[in-house]
Amino acid sequence: MRVKGIGIIFSNFQLTYDNVQIIARFSPHFFSGSEEELVKLLKDNNNDMIKEGILNVLAKAGGTIQEQLAVTSSSVDLMLERLCLEGSRRQAKYAVHALAAITKDDGLKALSVLYK
Repeated sequence: MRVKGIGIIFSNFQLTYDNVQIIARFSPHFFSGSEEELVKLLKDNNNDMIKEGILNVLAKAGGTIQEQLAVTSSSVDLMLERLCLEGSRRQAKYAVHALAAITKDDGLKALSVLYK
């Protein structure tokens, strides 16, 4: 019985995760105003799935919320660069996309630093 409960929780989490990704892709303006919470979740969370989800949201909605992200937290670029180097393979992938989306130069400066 317990395994079924865990399966239901996981499937609900997966459904929510998928819905958030769809919203980020097609209606990124819904994330305006939540930049601070996204950054806080990314900093404070140790769950890899949640980090990947937040990075994916930043990658998809980053172009829309980039100005507000710059005001909210100046350390976002550094945090994303660190995830590129120290995170899992998927986290690095999404962090590169997020860097490209949220920076005005399409991530060229940050990515050139990582390339070296």
